[in-house]
Order: sequence, then structure tokens, then C-alpha cells
Amino acid sequence: MSSENFKELDIVIFGASGCVGYSVVEEIANCNEAAEIKWAIAGRNIKSLREVLVTVQDYSGNKSDITNIPIIVADVGNSSSIIEMCKRTKLLLNCVGPYNEFGGEEIVSACIECKTHCIDLSAEIRVNIF
Repeated sequence: MSSENFKELDIVIFGASGCVGYSVVEEIANCNEAAEIKWAIAGRNIKSLREVLVTVQDYSGNKSDITNIPIIVADVGNSSSIIEMCKRTKLLLNCVGPYNEFGGEEIVSACIECKTHCIDLSAEIRVNIF
């Protein structure tokens, strides 16, 4: 594998401090194979992201320490931060939503550019009826 195709992380959970993201962090932290997965969390507020790791660690009963999981600062309002995040991982779990209001298309475009797989988990599409 050439170094230009190397991805340091298997999974990044983007929007980890939101409701959906927090649940995804809990699931991965409690996964038996989590120690074999190179994963990180991402979002725009580093303090909130650290709190997610500490809270999940405290309440999960998981014996492995997740408080040292890498944290990536990325914001849908900053295109370069999205590209840099996508360059680092094989799979982006996008938990930021609603999709059409918070950079959904930009995130998908960045993933395509960086050859990163993307799964949107926000499950929110806001439609104006009137």
C-alpha cells in the first residue's frame, strides 16, 4: 500500500457530542472488538468531546480506558477541517444533523475527494411544508 493511501484511523465519529454521536461512542466503546479498532471522535468543541469520553468511560463499566481516544476538531463551517478529518480515516460515521442544514453534501463531497467511506447516521432531514 502506498503511503498516500494510508489512513491512520479505521473510524471517525463526527458529531460525537450530539445525541446520536454519543450513542455511537457508547456502542463502539462497549464493542468487544473495540481494542482492535483504531477510532477517534470529532466535532467542533473539544471540551464537549472530552466530556463525552469521560462520561462514557464512567458509565459504561468498560475496563478499557477510552479517555485517550484521539479527538479531531472539525466544523461544517470550516471546509479545510472537514477535508483534514476525512483524510485521516477509512470510514466517517456522520452524526451531525439535520443533514441538509449542517453540511451533509459537503461532508459527502469531502469523503469522495479523500476516498473515505461515509455513513450518515443523523437520521434527520428537515423539510419545510409551508
